[in-house]
Amino acid sequence: MGYHRICYLRNLKDYSPVFLLMVVLAITMALLNLIWHWLVVESIDDIVFNTLLTQDEYDFIANALEQQPKWFGPNDLAAVAEYFDAMPWLSVQQVTYDNPGHVRVLLNRVPMVGYWGPSHVIDAMGMIFDSSDVPADHLVALPMIAVSGKRSPEEMIRVIECLRLSGFVFHEIQSLGSDSLLLQLDGLPRVRILCQDGCAQVAKIHKAIGLLRERRESFSEIDYIDMRYKNAFSIKKFVS
Repeated sequence: MGYHRICYLRNLKDYSPVFLLMVVLAITMALLNLIWHWLVVESIDDIVFNTLLTQDEYDFIANALEQQPKWFGPNDLAAVAEYFDAMPWLSVQQVTYDNPGHVRVLLNRVPMVGYWGPSHVIDAMGMIFDSSDVPADHLVALPMIAVSGKRSPEEMIRVIECLRLSGFVFHEIQSLGSDSLLLQLDGLPRVRILCQDGCAQVAKIHKAIGLLRERRESFSEIDYIDMRYKNAFSIKKFVS
């Protein structure tokens, strides 16, 4: 003889209020956790860069972000841009909100052009930073700039600051003897300059460039311009 099994669905009112409250809280927590992961930028995995990072760059940013408070993606784009722009080796062009929980960062690298003493570096814009603020692979094979000698470090800094304020971009900076620098500036031959008189030295460079252009000299044929004379300059051309 067969039998029928009857199942009854329990009504919500059959559950205790405490149980129902626990269910509601669990669902709420799950939804909040989901929203958090969708909207909050927590780590480097939540950031999309426009360029492929080297391993040293990836590790540098990942370690730095561990000490950084979390960002709420849609509302903190300016904070994200400010954070990365503060890194001396980066220049941020744009930050946008991408997919849920992700931001897209458009950046350029700012090259380092030399060591400034044993523990600092100088970048292409003439700014000096602690070398610990830069990924290790950005420090490979940089020339050393001696900050001791006949001229004080402050005198050297003044010359570099005047060059930067005049709009020059550095490709290379090297010490030349105990009182001079050898500079590779954007669009110019190499320049030998004394580390003294600050902006007066920079004014002499502008004057020399103007005279060379008046004479229709080809910069590609000039090895370097020597500005270390009192009221003159000289040029050395490549041997053809």
